[in-house]
Amino acid sequence: MKWRWLLEELVHKKRWKATLMAFVLLVAFLVTIYEHKQDDITVLSLNENTMTSESISAGLNSPIINSPASIFIDVGGEVQYPGVVELETGARVYQAIAQAGGVTAAADLSPINQAMILSDGDKIYIPRYEETAQSQASAYKGASFITNSASGAGKININSASLEELQTLSGIGPVTAQKIIDYRSANGKFLELNHLMDVPGIGEKTFDALEDSICI
Repeated sequence: MKWRWLLEELVHKKRWKATLMAFVLLVAFLVTIYEHKQDDITVLSLNENTMTSESISAGLNSPIINSPASIFIDVGGEVQYPGVVELETGARVYQAIAQAGGVTAAADLSPINQAMILSDGDKIYIPRYEETAQSQASAYKGASFITNSASGAGKININSASLEELQTLSGIGPVTAQKIIDYRSANGKFLELNHLMDVPGIGEKTFDALEDSICI
């Protein structure tokens, strides 16, 4: 009977130890799973922070999109408010005229290409009827009254140049430069480059020598 009791106690202790061991293994397994999850959360958090930093860096380094750039156009002649007007890139001649208050009663828009797209620095001149009448014998284009900034770059504008500026041209001295200014005062602006030969003292040879250096 005593041996039987001892045997039962031994079996009972083995069962207890086995249960305890199983419990310990279960706890260890759960701890391992928890640590793996924490590692995954940490990696994910780091990736999110990295992505956020990269996104911020990309946003800082990306070009800033501004509103459409402005261009500045010089509008003269027969408009209500001659001067420089500011327009959006891609604006056309008619918009520049409107920005200058529209034309006067004496303006002649027939030679003007109002649909022409403008560039920064262009100059528009609205002529009078008398001025266009003087040029009817010439086959001018509407663009004759619009000086493009690119084509006029580095050139002397014979319609606005001062006495000193005119003297920088080949073959033009102080006397001839004054004659050009006097001609402008009496007849208005030059509508075409070759009209410069209407100035006393400027012949074909002189004009040919300075044609590439002037604009209107």
